[in-house]
Amino acid sequence: MENIGLHDHVKIQHWDARHLPIDSGYVDKMVNNLPFGRQIAADENIAGLYYDVFKEMKRVLKKNGCIYCLTDADAALQTAAERVQFSFSKEMTLSLKGLHPTLFSLKKQ
Repeated sequence: MENIGLHDHVKIQHWDARHLPIDSGYVDKMVNNLPFGRQIAADENIAGLYYDVFKEMKRVLKKNGCIYCLTDADAALQTAAERVQFSFSKEMTLSLKGLHPTLFSLKKQ
């Protein structure tokens, strides 16, 4: 962030996305790089993890808030998004070290 002059304007935190220390309805936008279960092994079922993460993100998002997620586990993301009633769309597919993750946008209604 310092290299692009944003160190005074942007604060990055490392938290467990299933238990965020943020008030409900506080956040406009979120960005995450979800575990794929390939390069980074998840300790639990990917679909269950995505559901828990999205449930918590839904809590902290404002109405019409948006999340951008990068993942290679498209089916797990879609299932979890539907379970928490996010609308979602595929934005683009990337090429990343032999993998082809997709950037999704999810929206809280």
